[in-house]
Formats: sequence, structure tokens, C-alpha cells
Amino acid sequence: MTMSRVILLVLGLNTLIVMGNCVFSFLQWRAGSSSAVHTMGGNGNRATMSQIEDLAFYPIEKIVLNLTEGNEKAYFLLDLSLHTKEKAQPANFKQIEPLVRNSVVTSLSELKASDLKAMPIRDVQARLEAALVADFSSRKLEVPFLHILVSKLLVQ
Repeated sequence: MTMSRVILLVLGLNTLIVMGNCVFSFLQWRAGSSSAVHTMGGNGNRATMSQIEDLAFYPIEKIVLNLTEGNEKAYFLLDLSLHTKEKAQPANFKQIEPLVRNSVVTSLSELKASDLKAMPIRDVQARLEAALVADFSSRKLEVPFLHILVSKLLVQ
């Protein structure tokens, strides 16, 4: 075989491999989108999912924590968003903001700085959500939000 035939053969095989990969990826993508249709209720009706207009968030910005571990100090800056049940008046959330700030600081101050640095955001959110629900329950208040989202976490 001459060198030009070997190059053409390798080029042809590479082309077949790339085309096969494209077809396989397309089929996998289609399979993923059809499973998403099944999770929406089977018929692909998107009306069963929440509409974006139904989402409401209340931001709570600049919660500062100063944690020490031995001689080392670490500063944490948190920005949170409360995912609310419905579009509520901002004044209602302004009233509970001190309770939320206190609960966040109390909950996270129990940790060591290295533990908080190593904790995944989902764990931080879950910990804060549980602490807030417990604080609201202990005060016999209705929890006015569905979830807590950490929108910013800075460590210095």
C-alpha cells in the first residue's frame, strides 16, 4: 500500500468514527429529552410545571461571619435569597429579616472555619433551611418561604 492510500484509509476511518459519535450523541440527547417528557406527566404538557412568573424571591444580603480556628481567622460573607410561596409584600419579609440573619449567624457560628470552607453549598443551604424552620417553629410562626438559596458565599 502506498502512503497516500494509508492516509486516505485513516482519514476515512476517522470520519466514520466522528459521524458515529455524532449519531450516538444525538440519540442519547433524544432519549434524555423524552424522559423529561415522562417526568412532566407523560403527555409533554408543560402546564403541569411551575411557571417562571410564579417564582418569587426575597434577597437578604451581606450576612457577615467571623469564625476563628486556633490563631487563624476567617471571614465569610453570605448573600441569601428566600424562595417564597407566593408573591408576598416585601414589607413582610423586611420584618422577618432580623430573625433570618440571627438564625443564620447562630447556625453557622457553631462550625469551625475549616468545616464551613469544606462544606458544599447544598449542605450549607440544607443546614440553614433546617435552622430557620426550627426557629420559626419555636416562635410559633408560619414559615413564609419554601427554600433558602445561597446566592453568594465569599471566604477571606
